[in-house]
Amino acid sequence: VRSRGLGDVYKRQHLHDCHVCNRIYKQSAMIVNTTFYVEPALKSEFEGWARDCYVAAAVKSTGYVSSMVMRLLVEIEAGAGYAVQLRFADDDAARHWDNAVAPELLAAAAKRWGERMVHFTTFMEELV
Repeated sequence: VRSRGLGDVYKRQHLHDCHVCNRIYKQSAMIVNTTFYVEPALKSEFEGWARDCYVAAAVKSTGYVSSMVMRLLVEIEAGAGYAVQLRFADDDAARHWDNAVAPELLAAAAKRWGERMVHFTTFMEELV
C-alpha cells in the first residue's frame, strides 16, 4: 500500500477541527508579564508592593482573571529578579491594563526606588 503522505492526511481532517481550534484561540487568555530586577535591600519592600499595590490594582481592573508573583531562580549580582504575571480575559483587557493602569503604578515605583528597580513588560498569549 502506497503512503499518501502528510499533506493528504491534513487535507482529510474534518472542518470541525478548525472550528475547535478557532474557538480555543478566541477564548485564550492574555498574560501581561512584567519582569522586575530590584536591589537586594529592596526585596521585602518590593514583594509587599507587588502584592499590595500592583496585583491589588490588577484585581480591580477590567477583565482580570488571575495573577502570580514569582521570584526568578537566576542569580544576578545586582539583586533579585521577579516576574509578575497578570492574566486577563482577552487582548482588550490586557491592553487596558498596560495603557491605562500600569503606567501610573510603575511611575510611582520608579519615583519611590529610582534606578534601584528596573522592569520590562512582555505580552504573552496562553495557548493551552
